[in-house]
Amino acid sequence: MKRLIGLMFILFLFSSIFSGCAKNEINLILYRDCSIKLDYLVDVSSLLNNANETQKAELINGLNSEESLMKDYGFSTLSLINKEKSQKYGFKATKYFDRNDVFRGLLSYDLKRLGMDANIDVKGDLMFSSFELKGSFRSPKSMTFTITLPVKPEEHNSVIVSNNGKTLEWNVRGSETTDGIYVKVEILNIYALVPYIVVLLVIFPLLVLIINRRLATCYKFWGILPAQELTYQYLYLIFQV
Repeated sequence: MKRLIGLMFILFLFSSIFSGCAKNEINLILYRDCSIKLDYLVDVSSLLNNANETQKAELINGLNSEESLMKDYGFSTLSLINKEKSQKYGFKATKYFDRNDVFRGLLSYDLKRLGMDANIDVKGDLMFSSFELKGSFRSPKSMTFTITLPVKPEEHNSVIVSNNGKTLEWNVRGSETTDGIYVKVEILNIYALVPYIVVLLVIFPLLVLIINRRLATCYKFWGILPAQELTYQYLYLIFQV
């Protein structure tokens, strides 16, 4: 809880000290097996351009503190450095969640740390799944939230949609509570079908070939009819009766 409070204090510091606008993004990538990649981006380059030396020092300290918190939360982080000025201006934090992590609420918990109250529901099995997210932000800063899906969603309320219909974006402005982030998608995990396809197209025909050769060998040396001939003889006897 102290870390969460510390993180929110840093975010409030960014918005209250500087008159500019920091770039803050939460990007989710949903895969077919309902695992998720979470990227959290903080970019304060626009603030640094208008800040004095004291403000720059406070801003860099705030960035370092927030990046350190993200590492404590299990994120891998990448500092964003302006090579020309040799100055840090932000960072990107990344974390992966498998299907069980999402189901157990670990993704929702980390989103809450970032200022988003999210209710995530995952149903189905590894082959057919449904993913539903309902969320709202309570944050002292502007935030952009995007989610990239493996297929087009069944339902959503985003007004910013990519050309292929798979990436949705919401822009949250100001410090007020913002409701209305909603997306639902039905997913067929085609990768889960690969073992069945291999069995159907490769293993099963191979077994049939082996069995036919065995039966043909038996017929040749022992006078035993192959299964196909036995079937024909059996049907002939039935119709004769």
